[in-house]
Amino acid sequence: MLSNWGISLSSLSEYKDYHSNYPMPDGTTRYLGLMAERVTDTLYKSEEEWMSTEVSSEVAAYFGEMIPEKDGMIQRLRVDKLLSDAQRSWLLPENLSQ
Repeated sequence: MLSNWGISLSSLSEYKDYHSNYPMPDGTTRYLGLMAERVTDTLYKSEEEWMSTEVSSEVAAYFGEMIPEKDGMIQRLRVDKLLSDAQRSWLLPENLSQ
């Protein structure tokens, strides 16, 4: 499940490259490359391990629940909420011939 991925952040200003299968409205997925600042690691956690933050933000809707770890908090990154409808239409057009 794409939504069970989390990220750990560092205080250092460095970038890492990641990729993901971005879910499209029609149920298919498209390959999406990501560049993230201060991300130290990615990991997979089960649905039961995530705790609600009870804070919602329209500006950063892609940040989801959290998990406390001994070295700090891990925050869920909601890949399906990374792009607005307009951004998705421009970057990942649905009628693109494969």
